[in-house]
Amino acid sequence: MKYMVVLLSFVLFGCLDSPMKASSDIETPQSDEEVVDSPSCTNPYEDFVLPERGTPEPCSPDNSGVEDITLVSDASGSSFTFKVYTPPGYDCSDQEYPVSLFLHGVNGDPSVINRVLPSLIESMEKGIVGPFIIVAPDGYLNTMWADNAAGDKTAESDAINQILPYIDANYRTLEDRKFRAVQGYSMGGFGAMEWATKFPELFFAGINYDGALHDWDT
Repeated sequence: MKYMVVLLSFVLFGCLDSPMKASSDIETPQSDEEVVDSPSCTNPYEDFVLPERGTPEPCSPDNSGVEDITLVSDASGSSFTFKVYTPPGYDCSDQEYPVSLFLHGVNGDPSVINRVLPSLIESMEKGIVGPFIIVAPDGYLNTMWADNAAGDKTAESDAINQILPYIDANYRTLEDRKFRAVQGYSMGGFGAMEWATKFPELFFAGINYDGALHDWDT
């Protein structure tokens, strides 16, 4: 409809070089004068093509997505893959977002993020939580989200030293620690509390879902 309005406006007003005159002010050529047909303007829209009905918009505020990212570990030399979820509307604005790491359990992997997304998206739609980016690293099997002794499964080093800087460099994030949290289930809950206390300069909060805890005295 807006294209029709633009074109109609041009047809009605685009060729007027001056304000409209009353009919009494219009000069009528004398019979012995030659009338020359010279258009007073050109149509800038003559090559304009209306988009076909149903042409999709370049982005949709309802779209969200999960992307797989693979890097080579500086600590182990092996490649590792993690998942990044961006909320609805990410591609349609310049907004910056908080970030939360989600750490899987002992027998899990980064694909566990697919299980939590439906309830998360529903919470966003209802306004219970605001939109944020979720990152799901790989903690391998039974590492408790620490670097193992053999040095071939470096879950902590990969996440802290490579994944977080990568996310801040390649996604629109709020980089201050007060906009970054770490959460996890079972083994991931243990890792979340471990990282939140070990790296307070990076995380504002640690969230433990049914995970183990150290037997702290305080």
